[in-house]
Amino acid sequence: MRLSLKQVPTIDDIQVLVRYAERSYLLSRLIATIRGLTEKIECRDGRKTVLVDVGGIYYFESVDKQTYAYCQQIVYQVGLRLYQVKEKLQQYGFVQVSKSCLLNLNMLESVRSLSNGKMVAALSNSEHITISRRYVPELKSAIRKGSQE
Repeated sequence: MRLSLKQVPTIDDIQVLVRYAERSYLLSRLIATIRGLTEKIECRDGRKTVLVDVGGIYYFESVDKQTYAYCQQIVYQVGLRLYQVKEKLQQYGFVQVSKSCLLNLNMLESVRSLSNGKMVAALSNSEHITISRRYVPELKSAIRKGSQE
């Protein structure tokens, strides 16, 4: 992959042009990452409300009927239920990996099978997320779908 950057003083917005011979998983991840950079989700950080870039969220987790967004170094509370977050952000590379967790595929480093049919996902921030047996096919399908696009 080659990266070319060109400054054009006469344009008023960033333009991304991607040229490719055929669509690949890497390309799909790149597209999801770029789209996720402009998408924001409303979160709470203590008493204040902030808009968080979707591309910077590693995963969402639901605990005691509250949904949390886990970023590099901070955890935000989200005012939506987990299924609502899934519906809103599925197109940006988020996939459900357990009853209470949505994982950002763009932050996925590797997956490893466990002997009980579950898997463990290693994220780029060195965290590990357990993928329950029920959601393993969904994760594999999302990865395959990305590699076929």
